[in-house]
Amino acid sequence: MRNQKKIASALLLFSLCYAIPCVAQIKMKEVKCQSGETVFVPKNPDKAYQFFAKQTDLSLKATISILDKVKLTDIDLGTKTQITKLRQDLDNYSSRTEDLIKAAVIGYAMTPCDTSIRKVYFDLLANMAKENAALEEMKTKLNQVVTSGNAAGIDDAQVKKVIADYQNKNGEKMFEKK
Repeated sequence: MRNQKKIASALLLFSLCYAIPCVAQIKMKEVKCQSGETVFVPKNPDKAYQFFAKQTDLSLKATISILDKVKLTDIDLGTKTQITKLRQDLDNYSSRTEDLIKAAVIGYAMTPCDTSIRKVYFDLLANMAKENAALEEMKTKLNQVVTSGNAAGIDDAQVKKVIADYQNKNGEKMFEKK
């Protein structure tokens, strides 16, 4: 059972390093719980929080930048409205996420042996990694739509499809209770 937990933790950290440029940049300390379990927590929770917040902020800024470029093109009003709403949602996501990250990192650093807090912390990191990957995918697809446009403009239907795909798969899903 213990080996399974270690393997699961290693896989989670590996996936976080893949999706969020490596968590290894955060200095960790080893904590021995009363249960005998060993956990690793950030030595400096403020730096860890800032690191995770920065990674999310970079993904958001890049996505918002391409959304602003798309909005400036010659697309229909309905698509522009959809982009404006998505941009507002991403701004709201940014501020909520920052608060969640801070609370999770500090909570985990203060009580690393509490399994429910640990679960919330790792679930949040995993969900952030998925969301950041989804934002990157949307940004890449929108950029392809813009660069494949011709003198007549870009294809509104393609823009709407990319946004709908993101919203159906990822947008705001990390805030839903399971």
